[in-house]
Amino acid sequence: METEKIGFFKRVKMAIFNLEQYSIFANERFRKALKYLFLIVLISTFFLALASTIDISKDVEKLIDFIKSDEFPDFTLEDDELSSESILNSYDKEYNGRLIIDTTENLPEEKINEYRKQAKENSIYAILLKNKIYYRTGAVSADTVLDENNNDYEFEASYNTVTSLFNVKSLTKEKLVNDYLNDDMLFKVKMVLFVYAFMTILLLNILTLLEDIVIVGVFGWIASKISRVPLNFSKCMSLAIYSLTLSIILSTIYSIVYSFTGFEIKYFEVMYMIISYIYIVAAIMIMKEGNRTAGEAVTVEGEVLKPEEEKEDDNQEEDKKEKKKKLPKDEEKDKEEIPEDNGKNTEKKEENSKGEK
Repeated sequence: METEKIGFFKRVKMAIFNLEQYSIFANERFRKALKYLFLIVLISTFFLALASTIDISKDVEKLIDFIKSDEFPDFTLEDDELSSESILNSYDKEYNGRLIIDTTENLPEEKINEYRKQAKENSIYAILLKNKIYYRTGAVSADTVLDENNNDYEFEASYNTVTSLFNVKSLTKEKLVNDYLNDDMLFKVKMVLFVYAFMTILLLNILTLLEDIVIVGVFGWIASKISRVPLNFSKCMSLAIYSLTLSIILSTIYSIVYSFTGFEIKYFEVMYMIISYIYIVAAIMIMKEGNRTAGEAVTVEGEVLKPEEEKEDDNQEEDKKEKKKKLPKDEEKDKEEIPEDNGKNTEKKEENSKGEK
């Protein structure tokens, strides 16, 4: 089989279902395995980024619907100051998030601290005051290191950041909904999210898989030494890449399912590596048995090991050769033992017959 004609999807099928053909991968150049790895990582990353974008887009759409609703108060942002027609203190149980809007002039510091204390009980939150914003975008653990102000990853920003982002001098709820939260802008937001997710996941996948390949490759190299199959480290790295195929596919499916449903499989990472170990060891064992069955020499420390049947065949061939060498000499001996009939024997026979008469 010419390896140049093996397409990507056929390689995936061989890597999962045809362990007996791993010898083909071992005899290829390592760059082909790297090309295969790059393609499977790209495909895996595409689906993961797509799932991540869809998941985040749901959150964005939910936030947009909330801003468009009557519950969200009308506001005006001008000269880096926010004015709201009413106070809002909204909590979302699904995301454990809270949004507080209170633009009361000269709001007491005690009230601000009360808002901040209440907000810190949530994973994400935003507190919009007259001239500043307090926010947190992710959950913190119990052992989070607090800063000097005891803010534990709480950020503070001015409205100048918002106006600079949208490149506007003033902003209202109506303008925000019509100009920035329309379908065209939402599509652009999704594209930005997809590109960001793709690049981030691609980098993480490459770093993680390189580490896994080295671990599985070393494991396979040790297994080849123990089983006495002559594989160098480069070939073991190639086999490690292909042996990770099923693990990569299962990991991609699991990550997508988890992002949409939250379904979690305990010790999945352990199972992920065990599958790869099984594949590379099984492939090495099949190569070993395949070499012996086909009668190919397996070199071990300078010696050539052959199957027992092959040894018997070699012995039989050597016996035949020895017999063939002895046959001409045996024929000459037989010729020497047979007396020559030169006429004298016939005369003696006639004389003997007369004497007997």
